[in-house]
Amino acid sequence: MDTELLITLYEYLTWARNRMLDAAAGLTPEQLHQAEPGGYGAIYATLVHMAVSEWMWLERIEGRSPAALPGAAEFPDLAGLRTWWDAVHARSMAYLQRLDTAELRREIHYTGPDGHAYQRQVWHALLHVPNHQTEHRAQIAGLLTRFGVPAPPTDLVVFLKVPDA
Repeated sequence: MDTELLITLYEYLTWARNRMLDAAAGLTPEQLHQAEPGGYGAIYATLVHMAVSEWMWLERIEGRSPAALPGAAEFPDLAGLRTWWDAVHARSMAYLQRLDTAELRREIHYTGPDGHAYQRQVWHALLHVPNHQTEHRAQIAGLLTRFGVPAPPTDLVVFLKVPDA
């Protein structure tokens, strides 16, 4: 696993996340919090889950196994969620800047929400975060369109697009 690749994926993750947060800002509070089948129900709950997931995996990499996770009630609105998520992401990016091959291959041990012990290599956890968020962005995109809000394109090739010369 290449650290440059991971840094690019985490830059992409923020770009795509911001596009979804901006689109979600066009919803009414009722739409934002309306429970829908699939994923985490409401768009807001899914966005919170995405933010908390990035935080949780970084916590695990740093040797902690949080027993309690922040929930939607901890963030009063999209602006508050974005501020907290920006701080989490800044920690992630600072960590990625310090990575080397030995750290990428290091085994982490943590306790999952189910109380079971798990282990995996650091790179597994780091790669999981962007992949996991892609799944949830797709769920949010479907819900946005259901509410009449165009889902922004968040595909990796759009992010990586180099303007024609």
